[in-house]
Amino acid sequence: FVADPHVCKGRLLTDIVSAAAKGGVTMVQLRNKKDPLNIVKDQASALHAILKPLRIPLIINDYIEIGACFDGAHIGQEDSEPELARDVLGPDKILGVTAFEENHFKNINSSVIDYAG
Repeated sequence: FVADPHVCKGRLLTDIVSAAAKGGVTMVQLRNKKDPLNIVKDQASALHAILKPLRIPLIINDYIEIGACFDGAHIGQEDSEPELARDVLGPDKILGVTAFEENHFKNINSSVIDYAG
């Protein structure tokens, strides 16, 4: 489930993610490309408090350093190199990458990347 606070139409992000968790999602990605870093960190902490007891991983879009504090990160084609992101995250965190063209999929190193989305 991709959770973006800027498409919630006035609803609380935490309420939406709670409902998604109750509905059976198996992983949540926080995607916030507009707010300052401190707000993204606060949102991640609030979502983690909801998801951790349910054993639902929380990954953070773009912000590898924040993702390292939770369950992992998701990077786009224009973001950090996957190997660098893996070095920051360590071997036990989830690392995903955006792939929407055939060559993106062909270039995925499965020893570095856990999933493509």
